[in-house]
Amino acid sequence: MDTYDDKDTLRQIALGNEEALRRLVQKHGRAVWRTAFNLLGDSAAADDVEQEVFIRVWTKARRFDGRHAPSTWLYSMTCNICYDELRRRRRHRTYLSVLEKEPVVASDVLSAEEAHRMLQRAVDTLPRKQRAVYVLRELEGLSNADTAAALGMSADQTKANYHAARQTVMNKLKDYGIQ
Repeated sequence: MDTYDDKDTLRQIALGNEEALRRLVQKHGRAVWRTAFNLLGDSAAADDVEQEVFIRVWTKARRFDGRHAPSTWLYSMTCNICYDELRRRRRHRTYLSVLEKEPVVASDVLSAEEAHRMLQRAVDTLPRKQRAVYVLRELEGLSNADTAAALGMSADQTKANYHAARQTVMNKLKDYGIQ
């Protein structure tokens, strides 16, 4: 399915078509959950966010203006709901599973699990905007433009935050003895 099909699916949802909502959940639900998990670090909270995103899609599909891809709209909602959750918790932690994305070479003494925990700690230190940009760019594979649209930032702000986030993560990993 491409962006056009997703826009048509949203039009159908706006008309009350439950099957169209099921198709959208089937196509984008995993990415929404993964993004929420990577921002919140809690699978139960990610489940709740995923459910809330698609409840909002059902109730607000008429408001989708089509300026950006539907997936960008979903990422934007996901991030906003996660930010609300983080504010409620007064907690700014992220648990990422990015060993496949970030080349990490653990020493013979360091297990992959320990390297993973250290990577999580490194990402935990990122400020909220950098963390969100990092998650969307690095884990979800969004383009700079789509990340900017999802987060309401300019392309230049997104690039700067992404660069700073990657630099911080790599420096922290070096501090931990991981290259």
